[in-house]
Amino acid sequence: MQERRAHPREIQEERVKVDVVSQESPKESISYDCFSRDFSRSGVRIHGSQSFNLGTVVSLVIHMSEIDRDFSMAGTIKWITETTEHEILAGIEFNDSRSADLSDWQGLFE
Repeated sequence: MQERRAHPREIQEERVKVDVVSQESPKESISYDCFSRDFSRSGVRIHGSQSFNLGTVVSLVIHMSEIDRDFSMAGTIKWITETTEHEILAGIEFNDSRSADLSDWQGLFE
């Protein structure tokens, strides 16, 4: 099988806070605490108990414990799957124009 990812993944579990903005009321959001499975320059795979809709735009705060820093990112849910243990996995692709810390984030992967 040919690899389709543009950037290599780094396996690492970190805390990720996911905020989903309501389509009906953009000033309201719902927050979920999740964990990462892996990262790349352009996205993150998260796991938790909450499911998301494909195409949902989310705001993320990713805490990198190794350097004790939070990264504020924005992204779009690109895929979702449920494991046999009923855990939800979701792939999030970062949105370049809406991610405040994207250049600092990408610097972690150089």
